[in-house]
Amino acid sequence: MLNHLNLQKAKMKYQNSWKKFWQEKNKLVNKKNELDKLDWRIYQAEIVPKNLFPEEDKSAQGEEIVTVAGFSYIGSKFEKFVIGFTIPSITAMMLNISHQSWLEAENILERHKPFKRGTNTALYIPEEKFKDFFNSMEKRMQSYIFACSAIEHFANMSIPADYEYLKTNKAGEGFKVYKKVDIERYISLDKKLSIILPLIYKIESFVSEPLWQEYLQLKNVRDSLIHFKSKDFQPDGWPKVKSVWNDLVFAVKRNNPAIISKKIIGYYLTNSKNIPRWFTKCHF
Repeated sequence: MLNHLNLQKAKMKYQNSWKKFWQEKNKLVNKKNELDKLDWRIYQAEIVPKNLFPEEDKSAQGEEIVTVAGFSYIGSKFEKFVIGFTIPSITAMMLNISHQSWLEAENILERHKPFKRGTNTALYIPEEKFKDFFNSMEKRMQSYIFACSAIEHFANMSIPADYEYLKTNKAGEGFKVYKKVDIERYISLDKKLSIILPLIYKIESFVSEPLWQEYLQLKNVRDSLIHFKSKDFQPDGWPKVKSVWNDLVFAVKRNNPAIISKKIIGYYLTNSKNIPRWFTKCHF
Protein backbone atom coordinates (compact mmCIF):
# COMPACT_ATOMS: atom_id res chain seq x y z
CA MET A 1 0.00 0.00 0.00
CA LEU A 2 2.79 2.37 0.97
CA ASN A 3 4.70 1.57 -2.17
CA HIS A 4 1.55 2.14 -4.24
CA LEU A 5 1.01 5.60 -2.67
CA ASN A 6 4.63 6.52 -3.21
CA LEU A 7 4.34 5.42 -6.81
CA GLN A 8 1.22 7.56 -7.28
CA LYS A 9 2.91 10.58 -5.70
CA ALA A 10 5.99 10.10 -7.86
CA LYS A 11 3.81 9.80 -10.94
CA MET A 12 1.86 12.96 -10.06
CA LYS A 13 5.10 14.83 -9.31
CA TYR A 14 6.48 13.69 -12.65
CA GLN A 15 3.32 14.78 -14.48
CA ASN A 16 3.26 18.12 -12.70
CA SER A 17 6.91 18.70 -13.53
CA TRP A 18 6.27 18.09 -17.20
CA LYS A 19 3.14 20.23 -17.05
CA LYS A 20 5.13 23.08 -15.50
CA PHE A 21 7.93 22.56 -18.04
CA TRP A 22 5.51 22.90 -20.97
CA GLN A 23 3.81 25.90 -19.36
CA GLU A 24 7.16 27.64 -18.96
CA LYS A 25 8.19 26.65 -22.47
CA ASN A 26 4.95 28.03 -23.93
CA LYS A 27 5.49 31.26 -21.97
CA LEU A 28 8.95 31.56 -23.45
CA VAL A 29 7.66 30.83 -26.95
CA ASN A 30 5.03 33.53 -26.51
CA LYS A 31 7.69 35.97 -25.34
CA LYS A 32 9.87 35.12 -28.33
CA ASN A 33 6.89 35.69 -30.61
CA GLU A 34 6.34 39.00 -28.85
CA LEU A 35 10.00 39.82 -29.42
CA ASP A 36 9.74 38.98 -33.12
CA LYS A 37 6.79 41.35 -33.52
CA LEU A 38 8.83 44.34 -32.39
CA ASP A 39 9.92 46.71 -35.15
CA TRP A 40 13.12 45.50 -36.81
CA ARG A 41 14.78 48.91 -36.42
CA ILE A 42 14.91 48.67 -32.61
CA TYR A 43 18.54 48.92 -31.56
CA GLN A 44 18.43 45.77 -29.41
CA ALA A 45 15.78 43.66 -27.68
CA GLU A 46 16.11 40.63 -25.40
CA ILE A 47 14.20 38.31 -23.09
CA VAL A 48 15.43 38.69 -19.51
CA PRO A 49 14.32 37.44 -16.05
CA LYS A 50 11.83 39.78 -14.43
CA ASN A 51 13.70 39.66 -11.11
CA LEU A 52 16.49 41.71 -12.65
CA PHE A 53 14.26 44.71 -12.12
CA PRO A 54 13.83 45.45 -8.38
CA GLU A 55 10.80 47.65 -8.94
CA GLU A 56 8.84 44.69 -10.30
CA ASP A 57 6.48 42.58 -8.20
CA LYS A 58 8.56 40.04 -6.24
CA SER A 59 5.82 37.43 -6.67
CA ALA A 60 6.65 37.26 -10.37
CA GLN A 61 10.36 36.58 -10.05
CA GLY A 62 10.30 33.54 -12.27
CA GLU A 63 8.65 35.24 -15.24
CA GLU A 64 10.41 36.39 -18.36
CA ILE A 65 9.83 39.80 -19.88
CA VAL A 66 10.78 41.44 -23.15
CA THR A 67 12.98 44.45 -22.71
CA VAL A 68 14.79 46.74 -25.10
CA ALA A 69 18.27 48.18 -24.74
CA GLY A 70 18.26 51.94 -24.94
CA PHE A 71 15.12 53.55 -23.59
CA SER A 72 15.24 57.31 -23.49
CA TYR A 73 13.26 60.19 -22.11
CA ILE A 74 13.23 63.57 -23.78
CA GLY A 75 11.56 66.76 -22.71
CA SER A 76 11.66 70.49 -23.00
CA LYS A 77 12.09 73.16 -20.35
CA PHE A 78 9.09 74.86 -21.91
CA GLU A 79 6.85 71.82 -21.51
CA LYS A 80 5.50 70.03 -18.44
CA PHE A 81 5.77 66.52 -19.87
CA VAL A 82 8.42 64.18 -21.20
CA ILE A 83 8.28 61.55 -23.92
CA GLY A 84 9.66 58.07 -23.38
CA PHE A 85 10.68 56.05 -26.41
CA THR A 86 12.77 53.08 -27.46
CA ILE A 87 16.08 53.95 -29.09
CA PRO A 88 16.19 52.74 -32.71
CA SER A 89 19.27 51.83 -34.69
CA ILE A 90 20.25 54.90 -36.73
CA THR A 91 22.01 52.62 -39.23
CA ALA A 92 18.81 50.63 -39.71
CA MET A 93 16.73 53.78 -40.13
CA MET A 94 19.10 55.18 -42.74
CA LEU A 95 19.09 51.90 -44.64
CA ASN A 96 15.31 51.83 -44.53
CA ILE A 97 15.03 55.39 -45.88
CA SER A 98 17.46 54.51 -48.66
CA HIS A 99 15.65 51.30 -49.56
CA GLN A 100 12.17 52.84 -49.53
CA SER A 101 13.30 55.88 -51.51
CA TRP A 102 14.77 53.70 -54.24
CA LEU A 103 11.61 51.61 -54.51
CA GLU A 104 9.49 54.77 -54.64
CA ALA A 105 11.66 56.14 -57.45
CA GLU A 106 11.29 52.92 -59.41
CA ASN A 107 7.52 52.92 -58.84
CA ILE A 108 7.23 56.51 -60.09
CA LEU A 109 9.18 55.73 -63.25
CA GLU A 110 7.25 52.54 -63.88
CA ARG A 111 3.88 54.13 -63.24
CA HIS A 112 4.33 57.38 -65.15
CA LYS A 113 6.93 56.39 -67.77
CA PRO A 114 8.31 59.91 -68.32
CA PHE A 115 10.76 59.00 -71.10
CA LYS A 116 9.58 59.40 -74.69
CA ARG A 117 11.42 58.44 -77.86
CA GLY A 118 12.49 61.25 -80.16
CA THR A 119 13.19 61.24 -83.88
CA ASN A 120 16.52 59.43 -83.47
CA THR A 121 17.66 57.07 -80.75
CA ALA A 122 17.50 59.90 -78.21
CA LEU A 123 14.92 60.00 -75.46
CA TYR A 124 13.30 63.12 -74.09
CA ILE A 125 10.91 64.05 -71.28
CA PRO A 126 7.79 66.02 -72.23
CA GLU A 127 6.76 69.01 -70.16
CA GLU A 128 3.79 67.26 -68.57
CA LYS A 129 6.15 64.58 -67.17
CA PHE A 130 8.65 66.97 -65.54
CA LYS A 131 7.07 66.63 -62.11
CA ASP A 132 7.16 62.83 -62.12
CA PHE A 133 10.72 62.77 -63.40
CA PHE A 134 11.95 65.26 -60.79
CA ASN A 135 10.17 63.34 -58.02
CA SER A 136 11.91 60.12 -59.04
CA MET A 137 15.30 61.82 -59.15
CA GLU A 138 14.76 63.27 -55.66
CA LYS A 139 14.03 59.78 -54.35
CA ARG A 140 17.19 58.42 -55.95
CA MET A 141 19.20 61.24 -54.39
CA GLN A 142 17.82 60.33 -50.98
CA SER A 143 18.62 56.69 -51.54
CA TYR A 144 22.29 57.29 -52.39
CA ILE A 145 22.87 59.78 -49.57
CA PHE A 146 21.26 57.69 -46.84
CA ALA A 147 22.86 54.43 -48.03
CA CYS A 148 26.31 55.97 -47.68
CA SER A 149 25.39 57.62 -44.37
CA ALA A 150 24.32 54.22 -43.02
CA ILE A 151 27.79 52.82 -43.74
CA GLU A 152 29.48 55.75 -42.03
CA HIS A 153 27.26 55.51 -38.96
CA PHE A 154 27.92 51.77 -38.71
CA ALA A 155 31.67 52.40 -39.00
CA ASN A 156 31.64 55.02 -36.23
CA MET A 157 29.50 52.84 -33.95
CA SER A 158 31.88 49.93 -34.47
CA ILE A 159 34.84 51.79 -32.96
CA PRO A 160 35.26 50.89 -29.26
CA ALA A 161 35.30 53.79 -26.79
CA ASP A 162 38.92 53.10 -25.80
CA TYR A 163 40.20 52.39 -29.31
CA GLU A 164 43.33 54.18 -30.53
CA TYR A 165 44.64 54.42 -34.08
CA LEU A 166 48.29 55.24 -34.73
CA LYS A 167 48.83 57.17 -37.94
CA THR A 168 52.26 57.94 -39.36
CA ASN A 169 53.03 61.65 -39.60
CA LYS A 170 53.31 63.17 -43.09
CA ALA A 171 57.03 63.59 -42.64
CA GLY A 172 57.29 59.86 -42.04
CA GLU A 173 58.71 60.37 -38.58
CA GLY A 174 56.74 59.34 -35.51
CA PHE A 175 53.05 58.68 -35.05
CA LYS A 176 49.95 60.61 -34.17
CA VAL A 177 47.47 58.95 -31.82
CA TYR A 178 43.82 59.19 -32.82
CA LYS A 179 41.20 58.36 -30.19
CA LYS A 180 37.61 57.36 -31.05
CA VAL A 181 36.33 60.92 -31.30
CA ASP A 182 39.30 61.88 -33.51
CA ILE A 183 38.82 58.87 -35.78
CA GLU A 184 35.15 59.68 -36.25
CA ARG A 185 35.95 63.27 -37.15
CA TYR A 186 39.26 63.24 -38.99
CA ILE A 187 39.75 59.80 -40.56
CA SER A 188 38.10 59.32 -43.96
CA LEU A 189 35.44 56.69 -44.49
CA ASP A 190 37.74 54.95 -47.00
CA LYS A 191 40.38 54.46 -44.30
CA LYS A 192 37.83 53.42 -41.70
CA LEU A 193 36.57 50.68 -44.00
CA SER A 194 39.91 49.57 -45.43
CA ILE A 195 42.13 49.79 -42.32
CA ILE A 196 40.36 50.39 -39.00
CA LEU A 197 37.27 48.18 -39.24
CA PRO A 198 39.21 45.12 -40.50
CA LEU A 199 41.40 45.45 -37.39
CA ILE A 200 38.40 45.81 -35.09
CA TYR A 201 36.45 42.91 -36.61
CA LYS A 202 39.58 40.80 -37.23
CA ILE A 203 38.78 40.31 -40.89
CA GLU A 204 40.63 40.90 -44.16
CA SER A 205 40.07 44.17 -45.98
CA PHE A 206 37.89 43.87 -49.08
CA VAL A 207 39.64 46.60 -51.09
CA SER A 208 40.67 44.05 -53.73
CA GLU A 209 37.15 42.62 -54.01
CA PRO A 210 34.37 43.70 -56.42
CA LEU A 211 32.41 44.92 -53.41
CA TRP A 212 34.96 47.71 -52.92
CA GLN A 213 34.20 49.02 -56.41
CA GLU A 214 30.50 49.00 -55.55
CA TYR A 215 31.31 51.01 -52.43
CA LEU A 216 33.38 53.52 -54.41
CA GLN A 217 30.56 53.98 -56.92
CA LEU A 218 28.08 54.52 -54.10
CA LYS A 219 30.34 56.99 -52.31
CA ASN A 220 31.23 58.90 -55.50
CA VAL A 221 27.56 59.48 -56.30
CA ARG A 222 26.91 60.56 -52.72
CA ASP A 223 29.85 62.97 -52.80
CA SER A 224 28.68 64.41 -56.10
CA LEU A 225 25.24 65.03 -54.63
CA ILE A 226 26.57 66.69 -51.48
CA HIS A 227 29.16 68.73 -53.39
CA PHE A 228 27.47 69.68 -56.67
CA LYS A 229 29.79 71.12 -59.30
CA SER A 230 29.02 73.66 -62.01
CA LYS A 231 29.29 70.97 -64.70
CA ASP A 232 26.16 69.39 -63.21
CA PHE A 233 24.16 72.51 -64.13
CA GLN A 234 25.80 73.64 -67.37
CA PRO A 235 25.13 71.54 -70.50
CA ASP A 236 28.49 72.36 -72.10
CA GLY A 237 30.23 69.14 -73.02
CA TRP A 238 27.25 66.86 -72.54
CA PRO A 239 26.94 63.99 -73.17
CA LYS A 240 30.70 63.42 -73.38
CA VAL A 241 31.41 65.07 -70.04
CA LYS A 242 30.03 62.83 -67.30
CA SER A 243 28.01 64.41 -64.50
CA VAL A 244 25.99 63.25 -61.52
CA TRP A 245 22.94 63.05 -63.78
CA ASN A 246 24.52 60.11 -65.57
CA ASP A 247 24.45 58.19 -62.29
CA LEU A 248 20.93 59.25 -61.37
CA VAL A 249 19.17 58.88 -64.72
CA PHE A 250 20.92 55.72 -65.95
CA ALA A 251 20.76 53.86 -62.64
CA VAL A 252 17.79 51.72 -63.66
CA LYS A 253 19.77 48.48 -63.90
CA ARG A 254 21.89 49.10 -60.83
CA ASN A 255 21.29 47.57 -57.44
CA ASN A 256 19.31 49.41 -54.83
CA PRO A 257 21.98 51.45 -52.93
CA ALA A 258 20.58 50.16 -49.63
CA ILE A 259 21.32 46.58 -50.75
CA ILE A 260 24.94 47.53 -51.50
CA SER A 261 25.22 49.34 -48.17
CA LYS A 262 23.87 46.33 -46.27
CA LYS A 263 26.30 44.01 -48.09
CA ILE A 264 29.21 46.18 -46.99
CA ILE A 265 28.02 46.21 -43.38
CA GLY A 266 27.37 42.48 -43.51
CA TYR A 267 30.93 41.82 -44.65
CA TYR A 268 32.29 43.04 -41.30
CA LEU A 269 29.73 40.99 -39.37
CA THR A 270 30.74 37.76 -41.12
CA ASN A 271 32.65 36.36 -38.14
CA SER A 272 30.95 38.40 -35.43
CA LYS A 273 29.26 36.64 -32.52
CA ASN A 274 27.19 39.72 -31.72
CA ILE A 275 25.24 40.44 -34.87
CA PRO A 276 22.79 43.31 -34.24
CA ARG A 277 19.13 42.33 -34.05
CA TRP A 278 18.19 44.90 -36.71
CA PHE A 279 20.59 43.29 -39.19
CA THR A 280 19.10 39.81 -38.78
CA LYS A 281 15.56 41.18 -38.93
CA CYS A 282 16.15 43.49 -41.91
CA HIS A 283 13.61 42.58 -44.59
CA PHE A 284 15.77 43.34 -47.63
